[in-house]
Amino acid sequence: MRTLLGAFALAAFLLGAGLAGAQEKLPADYGSLDGYPVPIGAGSGAELDYCYRYSRRIWELVRGQPRTKAALEQVSGMAKQALGAKAADEDIAEFKKYFAGTYKTRDEMAGTRFFACAKHLKLPVEERHRRSSELCFGVLNLPSYVAALKDSGRTSEQALATLKGANPASAHPGIEATVKLIYAKENDDEVDGLLKDTFVACLVKVGEAGPGK
Repeated sequence: MRTLLGAFALAAFLLGAGLAGAQEKLPADYGSLDGYPVPIGAGSGAELDYCYRYSRRIWELVRGQPRTKAALEQVSGMAKQALGAKAADEDIAEFKKYFAGTYKTRDEMAGTRFFACAKHLKLPVEERHRRSSELCFGVLNLPSYVAALKDSGRTSEQALATLKGANPASAHPGIEATVKLIYAKENDDEVDGLLKDTFVACLVKVGEAGPGK
């Protein structure tokens, strides 16, 4: 299962990075925080999308990875392959903190990065949104996992069997609903859009209620 998810993470990462591996030489800031121009006024939808993808790519790459030196070298190599030098350095710096245990979870790593990116690109965020971002990456765990199973060629029945077998009966209704939702999508773009919409909807909901509610 770890190999499967690692393959999916790499595919999603390269897609989000613009299939950079197909190019021989990339600008140093390709895919970096500084590679996106800071808006003159307040940030909007485009900046939100950039921060989401900038954060999700590292979240995807460490999925299912043991916190070992070999795994760190593997994900670092992926970053170097797909990004400009500066962007790869940014990702590797995050990976090092994650594998060293500075970040307790990949959700914390991605949420922290999203918050920093949002501040940099002038999105209307406050300190409380750091925790909200972490929680909302956590919400993506199940649907993104189902997407990985679908992407690997598993049928919906196989996905259900895999997930139900690994979770208590109380979680089965949510699993069934998520599998149905993901497998109803016709292509990768639709799945990607669903995951992003889920993340954004979570940010709005948590923002209204507060991260502790």
